[in-house]
Amino acid sequence: MERIIEFLTRCQQAYYKGEPLISDEEFDYLAEKYNFYEVGASPISKKIKHYYPMYSLQKYYEEDDELPDLGKTVTTSKLDGAAISLVYSDGNLISAATRGDGVFGEDILDKVYLITSIPKFILTLKVIQITGELVAPSEILNSRNYASGSLHLKDIEEFKSRVDNLVFFAYGVQPYIWENYIADCSELNFYGFKTVLSNECTDYPKDGKVVRVLDNIIYDTLGYTAKHPRGAYALKKRSDVAVLETKLNEVVWQVGKGGKVTPVAIFDEIVIEDAKITRATLHNPGFIEELDLHIGDTILVTRSGGIIPKVIGKI
Repeated sequence: MERIIEFLTRCQQAYYKGEPLISDEEFDYLAEKYNFYEVGASPISKKIKHYYPMYSLQKYYEEDDELPDLGKTVTTSKLDGAAISLVYSDGNLISAATRGDGVFGEDILDKVYLITSIPKFILTLKVIQITGELVAPSEILNSRNYASGSLHLKDIEEFKSRVDNLVFFAYGVQPYIWENYIADCSELNFYGFKTVLSNECTDYPKDGKVVRVLDNIIYDTLGYTAKHPRGAYALKKRSDVAVLETKLNEVVWQVGKGGKVTPVAIFDEIVIEDAKITRATLHNPGFIEELDLHIGDTILVTRSGGIIPKVIGKI
């Protein structure tokens, strides 16, 4: 347990430097499994509570036999950057936070005030939370890490050197302004925000699509699971899942929690969806025999479900 907490602490520190060791999905999975936020999270930054919780989206693939039937929906781009929340009171921007664990996020108000695509005052007297994605242009190497890493920089001068490359696209507002999601986005546009309905989204990295119930009242009626809203989901193509070649250098044996022994491939570093990967599961000894796998072979590696690295074949 201590080793896991130490590892997650290193991952957290590397993430704040803009050099993540594992993907966000892998970190969130491990952090939740081992209660990292309660047991071992380092107090590196000030944490603040979101006005409304920020949920993640359940993932589905276009090739799946059955997709959720949500009735009348709207489909938008799923931008690939850093999710943040903004809180306005009497029109003034008073709070900004990274998504964090969905309940608490890192206070980034000082940085958000420097981002020109985020209005500092809007025409409303309500207290509202606007959520969206902070992104960097696709031509920037590792653009997702560039955007998310920028928010964790301790040096504000270094952040200023990146700020011209950061753009915010809103995708939600709570409480709702209108009963219709498209109308809400139009209102956000009136406030001065770019939204995920904007044609400008094409210039920024995407990670699939978002399918959402059009009617806000129905969306709320459907409710939430512990992690996801039932009125929206992320939609991807299995054909978009990266499969890369690399050289197999070693096979080690890993003992699981239940005592199960699993072979693990060690290989030359590859990068899939901005995550650096040097090892992946080989499933079982029978899989090795079936592939007739030997040290030095060129293997094919992907990330199962976009999270867990695994070997799927060899050349």
